[in-house]
Amino acid sequence: MQNIVKRFLEMMVAEKGASKNTVEAYNNDLQSFSDFLCSECKCEDLRKAEKADIKQYLAYIKEENLSTRTQARKLSCINSFYLFLLTEGEIKENPTLGIFSPKVGKSLPKYLSQEEIDRLINTAKKKNSITGIRLEFQLELLYDTGLRVSELV
Repeated sequence: MQNIVKRFLEMMVAEKGASKNTVEAYNNDLQSFSDFLCSECKCEDLRKAEKADIKQYLAYIKEENLSTRTQARKLSCINSFYLFLLTEGEIKENPTLGIFSPKVGKSLPKYLSQEEIDRLINTAKKKNSITGIRLEFQLELLYDTGLRVSELV
C-alpha cells in the first residue's frame, strides 16, 4: 500500500508542484486515514475504502476537535488521492463523490497598532536617502488612505 501512496506523493510534486510541507501533510493525512481504516473499519487497503468509511473518518476527526480548516485539508487530501487512484486505474469509482467539505470561515484582516505604525514611519524617516523618503511616503499613503499593499504596489 505504501507504494501507491508514494506514487501519489511523487505525482503531487511533479505535476502539481506541491511543496515539501504539503507533501509531508498529505503523507501524514493519508497515514492517519489508513490507521483509522485498519482499526475502525477493518480495511487495510485504501483502495477498498467506501463512502461510508470516509464519512465515518470525517466524523471521527470532527470529534477530535480539529479545526474546520484541518478537516477540510484532510478531506481534500483524501479526495485528491482517490482521483489519482481513479486516473491510474487502481479503482473504478471515486468514494469521495458527494462528500462535501466542512465550511471554512473567512479570517479577519490583520492590522497594525498605532504604536507599530509610528515605529515603521519613524524608522523610514531615519533613512536619509531617496529610498527612505519613498518608503516613508508609501507608509503614510497606506496609513492615510487604507489602501491594501497590493493596491499600492
